[in-house]
Amino acid sequence: MESLDKLKKLPLVDLERLLEQARAEHWRQITLIGAGVQLGALEAWPQALRAADRIFQLQATVDGLVGKLRFLSDLTFLNLWGNNIGNEGVKVIVSSLPNLTSLYLRNSNIGDEGVEAIAASLPGLTLLGLEGNHIGNRGAKAIAASLPNLTLLDLGNNNIGAEGAKAIAASLPGVISLSLWNNNIGTEGTKAIVTSLPGLTWLGLGDNNIGDEGAKTIATSLPGLVSLALGSSNIGTEGAKAIAASLPNLTLLNLGNNDIGGEGAKAHASV
Repeated sequence: MESLDKLKKLPLVDLERLLEQARAEHWRQITLIGAGVQLGALEAWPQALRAADRIFQLQATVDGLVGKLRFLSDLTFLNLWGNNIGNEGVKVIVSSLPNLTSLYLRNSNIGDEGVEAIAASLPGLTLLGLEGNHIGNRGAKAIAASLPNLTLLDLGNNNIGAEGAKAIAASLPGVISLSLWNNNIGTEGTKAIVTSLPGLTWLGLGDNNIGDEGAKTIATSLPGLVSLALGSSNIGTEGAKAIAASLPNLTLLNLGNNDIGGEGAKAHASV
């Protein structure tokens, strides 16, 4: 399997040797996935992970992991998915690795304080993945205010609300890939996003109760979308029809766990 070829298991006894190699060879990127993360087939991996090189999964929890990375000053891409580094670990990373342009910290026990540290210290970020943390509208506003170069932002499964979504919409016009699933942004936040970020090509807003109104707004505002994920969004037949009629470039669409009915399904089958 391609996923197994791309991913290398890393026993703890080999970690120090690997990091010394990374320092000596001036590695620009590294991914160290936590031991508890369950990875499936490659196509199910997050977007940033699929595109990465030098992907390793730790075989046990590493105490003080971020401290061991401080001398990797050439890094521009760092992914520490599932390592529970918390706000204090984030502060170590951003103070030690100033050249980062891509940072992926999914399921890392990070709150608004950690996000504010990222925003204050890494203004050159173009990719930021913080899915599955404890980030509210305060963190979203910090990102919007201080990271103007972002093109990919993943804040899925946090709680930024409509206010956080509005801040992102107002300040990050260069974002082309955005995931805000399960953030309680509602129809109000959805309208702000889709009317202010017309360059979006990838959008994930599932589990936000956007309804048919939100689906119609997406359909009329973002004709360039190629990927759209709206599972569990309280979308009915009318919303499904609007998407089918107005988004001809879609190559990936997720409307799972909605109630689009036979007519909605038929509309998509005929596209």
